[in-house]
Amino acid sequence: MIAISARITLAPEFTDAFSDAAAAIIAPTRKEAGCNYYAFGRDLEESNVILISEEWASEQALLDHLKSPHITDFLRKTQSMTMLGFDVKKYRVSSVGGMDS
Repeated sequence: MIAISARITLAPEFTDAFSDAAAAIIAPTRKEAGCNYYAFGRDLEESNVILISEEWASEQALLDHLKSPHITDFLRKTQSMTMLGFDVKKYRVSSVGGMDS
């Protein structure tokens, strides 16, 4: 499994437009083969901070996602938005269990 964790800090004036663009890609992404989980959220204390969490069945599923038309369109719509911070981490997960494991 591949997990993605991202934290994007936007210039405040772009937060709503970014959120609108992100909302448009959630449903088609969740329908993609290999997508286990896909979510965007806002930090509760810093409203211009966007948090992204993704889980993919494989590296190939993630690569296919990144080439999809809705992601290409999303990147085009957001490329000119000012980002004050951009931190993305990719994890290759070998096992997953509950908190009591």
